[in-house]
Amino acid sequence: MEDKIFPANLSEVCSKREAAMVKQIFLDLCEVKRYWDVEYLFESTHRKTFITAKLSKTQKPSLFVPSHLSDSTNFLEMRRLLSLNNDQKFHSIFLAFINADTTCVYYQINEGLLQPKAITSKHLVRNSQNIRDSLIRKNKDLIEQSASYGIPITLKLDPGDDESTDHRKDV
Repeated sequence: MEDKIFPANLSEVCSKREAAMVKQIFLDLCEVKRYWDVEYLFESTHRKTFITAKLSKTQKPSLFVPSHLSDSTNFLEMRRLLSLNNDQKFHSIFLAFINADTTCVYYQINEGLLQPKAITSKHLVRNSQNIRDSLIRKNKDLIEQSASYGIPITLKLDPGDDESTDHRKDV
């Protein structure tokens, strides 16, 4: 029913448009999202190419269904996609929409409605570290100058402020 395929064979099992979408989502999962064990998967009964990937090394793989933003997906199609996971082989199933500008958006689909999940503190810490790192990179010259003259400065993390630094003299 399902066969693992290699990128060289991708154009043999699907159209050029679908192959381009699948490759872009594959790259996004590997390089941007940093998923583990990302693989192509061809489902022969519906002649559809999917991607499987693990969020962590030990987690079960998730199934990603590539789709162009202009394509429509109805509830019957979602029901068919959910039936692919009847044996609970996948951790979750995502609709992976791609726009013409290669923007990828992922929507998790489930049987019925689920309670929203709270954002984990690990996610918040990682996000604030990224904001701090970018702020430091952006103000690298100012930080070096203030360190060489012994002038303390405060960098503000608030993105709403136009002035990203608060210059204070040591009194």
